[in-house]
Amino acid sequence: MNHLVIDIGGTAIKSALYMPSGQLADVRETASDGREGAKALLSRLHDLIESYAAQGFGRIGVSTAGQVDCVAGRIIFANDNIPGYTGTPLAELLTRDWQVPVDVENDVNAAALGEAYFGSARGTPDFLCLTYGTGIGGAIVINGQIYRGLSGLAGEF
Repeated sequence: MNHLVIDIGGTAIKSALYMPSGQLADVRETASDGREGAKALLSRLHDLIESYAAQGFGRIGVSTAGQVDCVAGRIIFANDNIPGYTGTPLAELLTRDWQVPVDVENDVNAAALGEAYFGSARGTPDFLCLTYGTGIGGAIVINGQIYRGLSGLAGEF
């Protein structure tokens, strides 16, 4: 079954279907207009997911700007790039609307895992991943795993 993969940023939402073959299909980039606030962003996200529904997907994976409780799938804190995003129960909302499992992860942690499995950090057990875009973020990988620290937010600043 396909997985719908989504990256939510302050300026763009990137999405694709991850196929069982390991390939990406129907890759898209849509303006998020994050500065309009969480409600507008969630409406855009809903419309985007709806547009993939006919192709079918059995799971949704979301990487997103902000500090994320990846167990609960909730946005712990987001800066003013997406006003009102703090506290959004993203996994709960998407699971309710689409009736599929939803995983939510911080965008830089997801990027670090992508580099570890498919990119320039492949075969490197320990590394630091830094990103600079609409915001600035960091992730720490130790022994091939995201290091979350006591608070669950190691690498965030």
